[in-house]
Amino acid sequence: MNRLLFIALLFSTLVSCDSSNLFEKVDFNDGDKLVFKYMNEDFITPEEDHEFHKKNGHFYISDVNALNSLKGLLKEKTNRPSENSGFAYMITLVSEDKSLFLGMYDLQKEILFSSSYYKLRIEDIEKFSDKFIPIEKYNIQFQTIPSLKKGVELLKQNNFEVEHYQKIIESGLAEFNGMTTIKTTRLEFHNIENVNSVEKKIKEDLKSINFEYKLAGFSTDMDSVEIQIASNQDLANSLPSNYVIFKPYNETVELFPIEAYNIENVDLKNLFRNNNIKYKLVD
Repeated sequence: MNRLLFIALLFSTLVSCDSSNLFEKVDFNDGDKLVFKYMNEDFITPEEDHEFHKKNGHFYISDVNALNSLKGLLKEKTNRPSENSGFAYMITLVSEDKSLFLGMYDLQKEILFSSSYYKLRIEDIEKFSDKFIPIEKYNIQFQTIPSLKKGVELLKQNNFEVEHYQKIIESGLAEFNGMTTIKTTRLEFHNIENVNSVEKKIKEDLKSINFEYKLAGFSTDMDSVEIQIASNQDLANSLPSNYVIFKPYNETVELFPIEAYNIENVDLKNLFRNNNIKYKLVD
């Protein structure tokens, strides 16, 4: 995704935020952490990266005086820029009982959008750099659905900031415990380039299956189509004759990674090993 489009989409979500989540409404308390997560590092090369991010990475501020001083800088309102630069930090307020989205900071434009647009110079933020506490970011690919469920629960219990898990929730995979991969010939699909058409045909062909399942994904090659079905039981005795089992029902799945920001400096390796979580870290 183009980084300008990516940041524009992030900015567009701010309009619907509840006013109780906005930066200017926050009264910092002892124990609050203002978390700065750089949002477009996957879309740029090191040469393109902004110097502020190169120097500081992901970080948080918990010093109350620094937080209030930083908030006090947000007095000079400005207009919304015609376009965003593509170099932005997402800012959230994290404490024991909440995680609130507060705003987005455009590094190149030096504008923070919270309830309004504010001029905020990088040099003024860097005055508090001795209060920046680094955050390590992990890209975690869970190897089984039960590990995904338990792993995310453990991350949240240990105050990790977790991103992209909602996508898995919305996909329906988290409702089930395993996956079956089935296969058929490409000749079965007359409009393979149309995703909606393919999904419609798969659901029509599998309508005789009398238990809950979720179409998790599919892939094609020159001759065949592979379809991933999430469920809580085997499909082997429920398939139409034009489908075969390619990979039998099991808990091991190909899940896209989630992002986890280690705010409390927890030993992730020990946390997951002690709870038998199957995962790998990816770039």
